[in-house]
Amino acid sequence: MPMSGMRHEDRAITMNISLPASPKHFVDAQVADGGNGSASEYMREVIRGAKRRLARHEQLERLLLQGLLSGPAKE
Repeated sequence: MPMSGMRHEDRAITMNISLPASPKHFVDAQVADGGNGSASEYMREVIRGAKRRLARHEQLERLLLQGLLSGPAKE
């Protein structure tokens, strides 16, 4: 691990995105409402939320498949 204590994948890397006016205004409004200090912080939170939802979805699919493969229901 580097001396800074951060893993390479945890370091911020600049990524520029282009948004139409409406989504840009939405992001700006979310930042202005005080939940995040910047558009970058807001987008990081959006991505973290998407990753959590995906993980929950994948877990649910695994559990459903496990249930289907476990055989007939027992009373």
